Amino acid sequence: HSSKIFVFSGQVNKAFLAQENHRHMSMRAPRGLRKSHHFLIPIGPFMEQWGETLSRSTLLTNVEKVEILASFLEGFSRQDHALGYPRAFHGFVQGCPHFLDVLEREMPIDLCRELKESKFAKLAQINQNDFEQSMKNKLNDFICPLTNITF
Repeated sequence: HSSKIFVFSGQVNKAFLAQENHRHMSMRAPRGLRKSHHFLIPIGPFMEQWGETLSRSTLLTNVEKVEILASFLEGFSRQDHALGYPRAFHGFVQGCPHFLDVLEREMPIDLCRELKESKFAKLAQINQNDFEQSMKNKLNDFICPLTNITF
């Protein structure tokens, strides 16, 4: 019976988290992330607190924060079904609600537009409670295709 739980766990991971467990290639570029262990990339898709930590940090310059935002977008463009980077951006905005007013001068116009008007931006606007409830609902509806086990 325990082997069925193991299979079920693997299927849940495959269905809900595998797309989040990529190599974060885009996040290699922003060197500012190397300044503190607090900037280590968490397990997605629940990255809101990490984004807020980044936006509030006084260790990062505005230019470094712009580089991080650009990397969020790049990472999302590589895997636009993964939700971690939009969630990190959501947390970033929560930590610095007027970020565009502050950082807009430091970023290219097309980056600013993407952060305001794209699929990424729309996903980032979903509040944390609604996002988490959506994930709970999907998990509650999930039936393992190999074992028929449900939550």
